[in-house]
Amino acid sequence: MNEILYAILMTLAAVESPGIIAKDDEKAAQYRDGVRVMASAYVEVGKAGALVSPRADAALLAAIGYEESRHRPRIKDGDCDFAAVPTCHSVGPMQISKGIRRWPEFRRWASVTDAQLREPMTAVTVAYSMLRHYKAKCGLGPDVWLSAYAMGRCPKQAIRLGRRRAALAWAIATAANSDDLPRIVAPDAKTKRKVDAITTDEASE
Repeated sequence: MNEILYAILMTLAAVESPGIIAKDDEKAAQYRDGVRVMASAYVEVGKAGALVSPRADAALLAAIGYEESRHRPRIKDGDCDFAAVPTCHSVGPMQISKGIRRWPEFRRWASVTDAQLREPMTAVTVAYSMLRHYKAKCGLGPDVWLSAYAMGRCPKQAIRLGRRRAALAWAIATAANSDDLPRIVAPDAKTKRKVDAITTDEASE
């Protein structure tokens, strides 16, 4: 599954950066290595199948990782306030909110450090824990869980960002030969182009 997911994620990357799969320079090679590391983490953590199924869970995690960092393990901190002293509130390849340490529902992560959240396996494990929480609390479907991940709370209905990520997750899972996720229609043309690229490509075969 690791190599299958890696190939799918590189196909997705090529939509924005044609040639990235074959480009022969150090920067491209480092990017490909990072994607491979993240793909492995999505698969390993998703094996629990606690959301839908192992392959579907890996796809949900990959959809978050794609939008939060393009699967780059060493991504800059995000959600920054550019005041006199800049402060960033999200960290790591899954852009986990630093505030998670103070949220009662995630007390198990109260002692996690910024450095740990920058590590792929820890970041993906925490992200998975968040999705499991939002599944239990919010109910409904993956588009709502992914919306809650972005908002930090259950929405009344899926927001556009959640639907976009759910559409990508469906495409990734489908390309990985899993039909466990409900199909979510891409909410915009850019996302549809990415979904089409994954689901019509033979990278997973």
